[in-house]
Amino acid sequence: MATLRDIARQVDVSVSTVSRALTGHPYVREDLRKRVLDAARELDYRPNALAQGLRRNQSRTVGLIVPDIQNVSHASVTTVLQGLLQRFGYGLALYVSNNDVDTERRCFEKLREQRVDALAYVPCSRSRKYTLSTDGRQVPMVELFRPSGLNDVDTVIYDDDNGADLAVSHLLEMGHRNIGVVAGPKGYSSTHRRLKGARAAVERASVPADVLSVVHADYTPEGGREGFAELLRQGARPTAVFAASSQLVLGVLVGCREHDVRIPGDMSVIGFGDPVWYEITDPPITSYAAPIAELGMTAAQLLISRMEGTRDGAYPAKVVLSGHLVVRSSTAGP
Repeated sequence: MATLRDIARQVDVSVSTVSRALTGHPYVREDLRKRVLDAARELDYRPNALAQGLRRNQSRTVGLIVPDIQNVSHASVTTVLQGLLQRFGYGLALYVSNNDVDTERRCFEKLREQRVDALAYVPCSRSRKYTLSTDGRQVPMVELFRPSGLNDVDTVIYDDDNGADLAVSHLLEMGHRNIGVVAGPKGYSSTHRRLKGARAAVERASVPADVLSVVHADYTPEGGREGFAELLRQGARPTAVFAASSQLVLGVLVGCREHDVRIPGDMSVIGFGDPVWYEITDPPITSYAAPIAELGMTAAQLLISRMEGTRDGAYPAKVVLSGHLVVRSSTAGP
């Protein structure tokens, strides 16, 4: 691999002159800069990102904290972030919080020790009281999926209200008047927004508010299974269920199998998010397709612009991304 010394030898100048020419130093003659750049291309020179980072007091690393990596949304965002950051010369340090506030705090501490240049993360709660800083400067951060409610970070989220509204409106339009909702934990902003959207659909349809039966569960398959069982224990069996995440959908499907519930003959099922496996279940799952890849790309672009100092406009940025309804055969009239 070519080095600065190799370029200097070919152009017959000092190593420091080559360095100044490559980094755009103003006191380098244009003809000399062109000779250096031509030699760099000819020798296939690649800059040492780690060495550059040390000189600029940067680690060239971005931290990412997610609740788990089994969730399709988290895994997809991780892949998109890593790919885009890599193109700009940044590595990714991944940590898993397990939706635990104490674990999240330890993740922050580890990332502080690593002196990451930026952080993307899914907050565990609305009570975060810690930040990341390097040499007295706060590290750029972006919250994903469920903002903590604090105003010192960028946020990139789905239009949860509209997504849930579309899902429940679809069921109401098909004639359902006994709809179960398996929602996420009460403390999450995403749970609040999705329930708000579901209730807005009911209010707009001018039907009684009690057409919705809501249970709360962890965003896990087991949570979805337990939430479905709780809906059945509450009384009249729902004719349709809206599960507010792909993990909850998986649990609801298990619950339907355990209780001999046919989809959609006995009960319609509609989900939030649209992982590939929704298309290959029997029957395929109707869902609100949230823009997972777009969320990851937007977060990466925000962080890169903050780190590179090219971000214009208000700080912090609040980005809300809209999806669309995908109708498949898991929903039918009651």
